[in-house]
Amino acid sequence: MGIENRTIDVNAHISNVTTEVTVQNALPTAVISFDNLREKTITAVEFDAIGYNSFEDPVVVNGNTHFSIIIQDVSVKKNTRMKKAGIPLPDNSIRRISVVEKRVYYDDGTSENYTKGRYVSVNVENYEEGTDEEKRTLSAIQNTYGKSIRFHPVEFYDGWICGCGRYNPTGSEACSLCGNKKEEILRLQDDEHIKSLEAKFDEDTAAKTEADKKTRKKRIILAAVGVVLAVFIAYCSVVGQRKTYPSEEDMKYRLHNTTYTMYDNDGEPSYQIYIGNDTVIKRWCNLGKDYDMQQDIDSWNPKKGVIEAGIWKVVVKNDGNIKVDGDVYEKGGSFASTAGGRSNSSYTTESASSALTITSETLTSNSLYTIYKGTLKNTGSRTYTFVQLKGAFKNRSGDVIDTDWTYAVGSEGLAPGESTTFEISVDKNYDIESCSISLLDYD
Repeated sequence: MGIENRTIDVNAHISNVTTEVTVQNALPTAVISFDNLREKTITAVEFDAIGYNSFEDPVVVNGNTHFSIIIQDVSVKKNTRMKKAGIPLPDNSIRRISVVEKRVYYDDGTSENYTKGRYVSVNVENYEEGTDEEKRTLSAIQNTYGKSIRFHPVEFYDGWICGCGRYNPTGSEACSLCGNKKEEILRLQDDEHIKSLEAKFDEDTAAKTEADKKTRKKRIILAAVGVVLAVFIAYCSVVGQRKTYPSEEDMKYRLHNTTYTMYDNDGEPSYQIYIGNDTVIKRWCNLGKDYDMQQDIDSWNPKKGVIEAGIWKVVVKNDGNIKVDGDVYEKGGSFASTAGGRSNSSYTTESASSALTITSETLTSNSLYTIYKGTLKNTGSRTYTFVQLKGAFKNRSGDVIDTDWTYAVGSEGLAPGESTTFEISVDKNYDIESCSISLLDYD
């Protein structure tokens, strides 16, 4: 049997915490991911953070090297992962952060503090599968306890490790990962119990083989009918409640650069969702741009009218509005930096996209950066201010390698017929062959 030595933080509520810092126009953003270890759904996490500059010196924030980072308004169920939550950082010189959980909030209104890690070292044995007899033993165990069981369970002073490998605190009567009861899983420490599982497995295997021979034709027919019926019901459900599209390209064309707004009972905007070419942004209208939460789009599903973006599933309703986490957002509204009254103008209209055109494009590199230079021209009939552009840097196959954004126009505005030059740069990468520019924001 193979032996694994595991070091366990018995006080932790989350695990596998990863961090990175992305910088856009000298504005750093922390990107944090983690796993939920506990039974309840996490709605917010507060981290104690330390930021470091490019020279690995701690950055002082408000007179202290420690500062708080809060991820909120999320829904991270047990045994799932929070992927790439973006949080603005308080100092522009921060280029790396280290974080430790400080407090975790749950959907039942409770919260738990994390004051200090307490680490325990435990040896865990795994079931071997080298011989036919060893494979039979493991199959017999998994037949009763589930396919996730691959280890000998261990009980120690601070808790117990289940056969699936998950650590559980002393007071836990069932595994938080696979759901097996503690008293049942610990019976795998008894050789006689394992022999009884093997005997039961042999009986079940023989009975199943005999039953399969008698019912094979019936099961094939029922399965075929069930598949056809399920597909038909699913299709009717999608068509009846969601807006579908003939292709992914058409869906992107119809939805990208569009704003959707959720209004409160007084008709004021409370939350907004912006769908870009490859990102979805959520904005709290009373906080403004500095608190935007952004998720990369993982997939476009035109046949179901669904966009998967990190922790969000965006469903396009047949009336043109969208639904996210059970909330309905109406199409339209101004994606402004502060809250305002209800507006019928969209975030990026077709006329704005056609009026602001890119010319004189060049892509060059120096010793540190790959740089896109372009000229933005206003061919429309109105003046545009605070024009925000995004660059997607791609390889020869058209895959996006890196992105960044910039303000091509500020408060001075770009009047009809005027042009202005701009630059967008990312870390130098020899695979970059081209850059695609999209319009993110304007006033």
